[in-house]
Amino acid sequence: MGEDHQNEFLQELVSDIVTKNEGFTDVKYTFTKGSNAGDNFVGVIHRITAEGRSHDNKKQVVSFIVKCMPDSQERRKQFGSNTFFDNEIVFYDQIIPTFEEFQRERVIPDKDRLNSLPKCFRTLINDDNHFLVLEDVSPLGFVMEDRIKGLSAEHCLMVGRELGKLHALSFAFRDQKPEEFERLSGKVVETIFKSNSQPGASEHTTSSTNNVSAALLMKVPKDSKYVQRFKNFSDNCMEILIESAKGSLAEPYAVICHGDCWTNNMLFKRAENGVTPEAMIFLDFQLSRYSSPVTDLSYFLYCCTTGTVRRKVYNSFLKTYYDSLSHFLSALGSDPSKLFPYSAFKEQVQKFSVCGLGMAIMAMQLFTNKTEETVDTDQVVNPLSLMAKISPLENPVYVERITDVVFDMVDHGFI
Repeated sequence: MGEDHQNEFLQELVSDIVTKNEGFTDVKYTFTKGSNAGDNFVGVIHRITAEGRSHDNKKQVVSFIVKCMPDSQERRKQFGSNTFFDNEIVFYDQIIPTFEEFQRERVIPDKDRLNSLPKCFRTLINDDNHFLVLEDVSPLGFVMEDRIKGLSAEHCLMVGRELGKLHALSFAFRDQKPEEFERLSGKVVETIFKSNSQPGASEHTTSSTNNVSAALLMKVPKDSKYVQRFKNFSDNCMEILIESAKGSLAEPYAVICHGDCWTNNMLFKRAENGVTPEAMIFLDFQLSRYSSPVTDLSYFLYCCTTGTVRRKVYNSFLKTYYDSLSHFLSALGSDPSKLFPYSAFKEQVQKFSVCGLGMAIMAMQLFTNKTEETVDTDQVVNPLSLMAKISPLENPVYVERITDVVFDMVDHGFI
């Protein structure tokens, strides 16, 4: 699709929202990129700004984020774009509205609801593409934090509180509407940890585990317990990770998870001091899954923080998460001590935290890669060759972050 034709189509997507919902007249549209190069691999993000006049003839501006699949059919096939977009559209069209209605039914005050999910104005699947039209929250002061620097303890605790609410909705909805929950949870599919993964996935996993092993040898002797434990894990890495993501193995505590809890999929609004977060928004539900709630927690903890911050905040993060889940579950009318007792939560942490190691192995190189080193994803033939272009062992941030993850996994007895 040519750029002019594409812009015309994107304008059509948002025009009804602008003219009917916002009441604009004399509207002019501006199209810009919605993300940095290399930030998105299975899709394309556009920012559309509409400038017009309100009913009282005052100048008004509103902007939207539009996500769609890449134009290249080859890139769609290589990245598996259809599956990811189907998953995300299900989350916006069915899961979020169901959870919002459930909170209204339970008379949860607006200020106490799960308010960290973005507003989706429209989704569309046609013969050519998949589209999502989302609220652009950047004018409200929401920003993306530095993925290489890692998130602060304050950011971690905020994420823990919001994940607690998100997961509590699954527990309460299953408790009070079990048949509806079974139908809803069956709508999302596992996209990463599965036996029939993309061609080249096995080679990528082997290459990634070899990189981690080499990074460990830069930090500790080869007879170290960290090297030996990681070797034992890496010998059966993919099998362990596939098992860790199965909701059936987490029952009766499996929930609908975000699935992709890393720094670039969260936006934060900072307080007046310009540092402390006061609100957040989750983005990107393409990897949403039905699984143990710990898959979200461990992915976030081990991929979004430095070892120093993680060790400082670890216990308070888990407590903040569980307290938030328990409080919200009670507010929704269910009993947390029966549905997810603290002892069961700790067992889930012990059993499923390995999922965070899996995501770190596969993606830490990407997460710590400098923007100026990012390759053009439009030119990629095989997405799993992306990270082979630059040796992660030459990146001290990668080496520090990935080895700290392994150290923590071993010290906690997760591997």
